[in-house]
Amino acid sequence: ITKISVLVLASQLLSLPDWMRRATQGLALVVGVLLIVLLLAAHRQTEMIQWGLRNRGPSRLNRSIAFVTRWSHGLESLRDPRRFAVALGCAFASKASETLGIIAVQHAFGIVLSPAVAVMVLGAVLIGSILPATPANIGTYEAAVVAAYRHAGVAPETALALAVVQHLCVLLSTAGVGYLVFTARRLGPWPTTPTDQ
Repeated sequence: ITKISVLVLASQLLSLPDWMRRATQGLALVVGVLLIVLLLAAHRQTEMIQWGLRNRGPSRLNRSIAFVTRWSHGLESLRDPRRFAVALGCAFASKASETLGIIAVQHAFGIVLSPAVAVMVLGAVLIGSILPATPANIGTYEAAVVAAYRHAGVAPETALALAVVQHLCVLLSTAGVGYLVFTARRLGPWPTTPTDQ
């Protein structure tokens, strides 16, 4: 939901080709339909279980219903509107902080671009990282960022430098912090709490 929201926002803020705008709208429609399907599956789980119990057997439809029933059991956050809202809010806050990070890297290079360009760069990163082809999206991340900056008129060498530094900042702020905490717990004494004992 947050990824498609970023893409729709970028398509509204920037002058993109018509085919790209239509593709974004089509993708938003698909995500909307999938959200409705997930909400129905989450809230109709009891009915699906009862239907599955009444219609046991080897038929393909019965096996499909049993699969969807087992799968929908894990959709607890969609059954609780408060939990869903908190999770969605955290996801939007994460994308907002990524956008601010992109703007911070631009300012560190002395480049002033509109916030719409930062949203476009984030959208390009989201599209480029949908299918992770390499560890930490090394290469695909940079290619997406360079393509976005080139579309905004940034020189190729500057676009590449921005992409590399931006990706490094993302990796340090996510994986780097996790590795530090994990290493500190393994190597040094870690304060224990009553629940740890």
